[in-house]
Amino acid sequence: MKAILTLTVLFFYLNPVFGTEVRFIMVPVDHHDTKSIKIKVGYSFVNGFDPDKETVVIISDALDDCLNNTMIPPDLSQRFNIVLFHGRKGSKEISRLVKYSGQNNWSNAYKWLNIDQHANDLACWRKESLGEKQIHLFAYPSASYIALHYLSLFPKNVGKVVVVNPLLFDLQRNMGFRPFEFPIDGLQETYTLGKWLKFMMYAGLDQPYDDSRRKKAALQNKIFQFKTWQYFIPDINEDQLQDIAVKIRLFEHSRNYLYDHSVSRSAPKVIQWLKINSQEPWEVYLTNPFQFVGIHYDLLTGFSGKVMVVCSTQNLLINPKTFEGLAEFILNPTMLYVKDAHALQKLNVQIEWSEVLQSFFENDMQGQINAFENLQSKGLIHKN
Repeated sequence: MKAILTLTVLFFYLNPVFGTEVRFIMVPVDHHDTKSIKIKVGYSFVNGFDPDKETVVIISDALDDCLNNTMIPPDLSQRFNIVLFHGRKGSKEISRLVKYSGQNNWSNAYKWLNIDQHANDLACWRKESLGEKQIHLFAYPSASYIALHYLSLFPKNVGKVVVVNPLLFDLQRNMGFRPFEFPIDGLQETYTLGKWLKFMMYAGLDQPYDDSRRKKAALQNKIFQFKTWQYFIPDINEDQLQDIAVKIRLFEHSRNYLYDHSVSRSAPKVIQWLKINSQEPWEVYLTNPFQFVGIHYDLLTGFSGKVMVVCSTQNLLINPKTFEGLAEFILNPTMLYVKDAHALQKLNVQIEWSEVLQSFFENDMQGQINAFENLQSKGLIHKN
């Protein structure tokens, strides 16, 4: 019952900014084409704008929206300008241009919706709205890939960064970190890939899984528990999965892992799900490859500010060791290891979560220590 109550509270907590006014700026549809036409990209001020306050930009992402990985931490808008940067993911102009010939041109869809275009949209917004002032960045898993790419391109434009369980499948694979996998055969119920994805997002394991009898029994027990409360959390939005911007994000994440992947080896189930739901851009890419944009992680060393990486130690969607790999490219990392699943349904409802973020963005070390200690007393973060 406690888990159900927590998840019910979380559902409402994740949607605090309905009704905020969406504003627009004009940007090139292709930032690398000097003759490009202009399109509108959207953003919202969560609680107005005060020129005397510092600005925290929360990067909205099509896949995060689809997976319900979006929220605005409470109270921050009292201390900072909070900007929800929607970007071009909902652009009607891009949708029209992609379908100009009557069918979706997936090569153009990727060219206009990749992480580099998103990052340059944010650069245009900062310059037009704030001039030379720095921004702080906050991003959930899929949007973290955009945030880190922006940071690699424009390190001097950023003060501090918070990324939450970033989906860095390229880093996981390149560093040889084993994905969470288990045999479906023999379990009590055969789940679809979508059901497994939901399980991996919301159900965590206290210890890494292996094929031992004890670990398999623990996994089966976790699956049984998940069945009792899975209906209280939102399903993956199947309609949104058909959105062009979502399919491009799915393609980017799956391609990051599958680059040079041997066809003789089975891909992790999360990667299979990503690829299956982005078949259209994949088919075009395999038939007539287009240039792919990825993060140059070594460029992150050019950022001298602070980066907080929030890491779910029970994460089943991506190996938590990947976050330690990311820290190797960051000069001033703060690693927050949380005893929670990927969706952070326990952390999200704690008042200390807002205190962690506020103290981090304000450089309040004592406030940050106090928040960490309180979370530790609740058993939510690991002791050093």
